[in-house]
Amino acid sequence: MRKFSGVGFVWTLVTFRNGEQGPVRSLEEAEFRFGRTSEETSEFGIRSLPTGIISLIIHSGHEEEALETGFSLEISRKPILNSGWVSFSKLAVGDSVGPNWERPRSVFASPELEGTVEFVNVGNPCRGYNRVPSKVCIRVRPLTMPQIAWAMSNNIFSCPKGEQRTLHDWVELTSKTPENMPKQLALPGPSNWNYTFLN
Repeated sequence: MRKFSGVGFVWTLVTFRNGEQGPVRSLEEAEFRFGRTSEETSEFGIRSLPTGIISLIIHSGHEEEALETGFSLEISRKPILNSGWVSFSKLAVGDSVGPNWERPRSVFASPELEGTVEFVNVGNPCRGYNRVPSKVCIRVRPLTMPQIAWAMSNNIFSCPKGEQRTLHDWVELTSKTPENMPKQLALPGPSNWNYTFLN
C-alpha cells in the first residue's frame, strides 16, 4: 500500500458506508464512518457527506461504489494536474477556537463543482495547528481490498437483523429533518506524523 503522510504533500481519509443504516438511494442520505487510520475509524462517530464531496464523488464516477462500501480521499497541498484531481480554494476561515474548544475550520469550494467542504486544522493546539493551505487538490479513490476486509471483519458493513421494507422503498417521502441527520464530515488538514490506514 502506498504511504501518504501529513508530513509530505499528500494525506488521506478513508470512509466506509455505515451498514447499520441499511440501504439508501442517494449520497445525500448516506451515513459514513471515517478515519485516517483504523483506530480513528473505530473511535469516531457517524457523519453525512458535505455537498462538495458529494459533487466530487459524482464527478469522479464513484457514486455506486461509495454507496456500496465507501471511498477514500487523497488530499494534496500542491497542485496536481493528473486526471481525477480537482482543485479547491479557501473561501472563509475560522481561525479562532470555537465553542467547546473546537479546532479552527476553513470552508473550501471548487469552481468545477457545486457545494463546499470544511477542513479542520489538526495538530497540537499548544504548539500551533498545522494550517490547511489556501488551495488543495482532492481526488476520490475506491477502497482497497485490505480496507474492505478490515471493515468486514469489524462489522462496519453489517446491516440490522430482521430488516423490514418500508413505504420509503416505493415512494419518495420527506427527507430526514436536520436535527435527525448526523453531523457533516469535516476533512482533516495536514498532519505532522506519517500514517497508513492499517498501521
